[in-house]
Amino acid sequence: MGNEKILVRLSDGTAVDVVDCSFDLLLHLLHRSSFDVKKVEKEIEWLCEFNREPNLLRGLLEKSLQQLSSELANKVLVKSLSAGLERSKIVEDMLIDFNKIQYSIVENALDMRKVLKLRRKVFVEEEGYPSTAVTNGFEKESIHIMASIRGELVACVSVAFDGVQGIPMDKYLDLSQYKKAMKIVEVDKLAVIGEKRKKELSFHIMWIAYSVARFWGAQRMFIFTLSHKNDNLNIYSRFGFKEFGFFNIFPGKKATALMLDFDDLDTYEKKLNTADLLKLGRKLLNKFSLRNSK
Repeated sequence: MGNEKILVRLSDGTAVDVVDCSFDLLLHLLHRSSFDVKKVEKEIEWLCEFNREPNLLRGLLEKSLQQLSSELANKVLVKSLSAGLERSKIVEDMLIDFNKIQYSIVENALDMRKVLKLRRKVFVEEEGYPSTAVTNGFEKESIHIMASIRGELVACVSVAFDGVQGIPMDKYLDLSQYKKAMKIVEVDKLAVIGEKRKKELSFHIMWIAYSVARFWGAQRMFIFTLSHKNDNLNIYSRFGFKEFGFFNIFPGKKATALMLDFDDLDTYEKKLNTADLLKLGRKLLNKFSLRNSK
């Protein structure tokens, strides 16, 4: 099929561009519907009925289902791994390729320089924050996830694991009442270049950060964003983050602190449960089989 561009038109008239069947169409539909499986089923039924290339669409949806199922199955894999295995090795098994976006983790000084350069471009040059926004002092204690397109770094996010000096948010708020001997992490320094900021990329890289924390065994996750960043607040709320405090991070800049408990019924993982996905997968494959037999 090469790298030809493929256009999938949805029921509301919008279109999704895919390249070489690599766009995770099912995740896109789940995201658009706020993880309402019934809405996704209706959309798939519409696609099955009116799409002119059912075999092509079947391939896209099959690939999407495999990617999502594989991601969820990693939870079982991680439980079987040696407790002494480096976190970075566990993370590597969870990295996904969405729409030719290559996800990787920082492994050397060159990678870290690229991350710091992107942070400076986004935080300082594009958004006008002070240069102190580029680092947080937890670079060595964190896993840094990178998203690249054709070798160019377009997004990054860090997961800081609680240690001797705590987590970055400890510098601004007293979190003692929220830790309670729990295994915690903080997702920090989400930076996405301007033209990609309001697209699926922010959601995808947050999903990977969520998975890193979840599969590591964290029980609670913290994050903060500037209070006027409604797009960020919207993304975080989809994962089940809940606001619990505010603080001043830069002169004249107020930040909102959010927290997610992984056992909370509203978390992302509960919304995206395996049973519903497998049921949906069987339904869409049966639907296509009927369609193709006509």
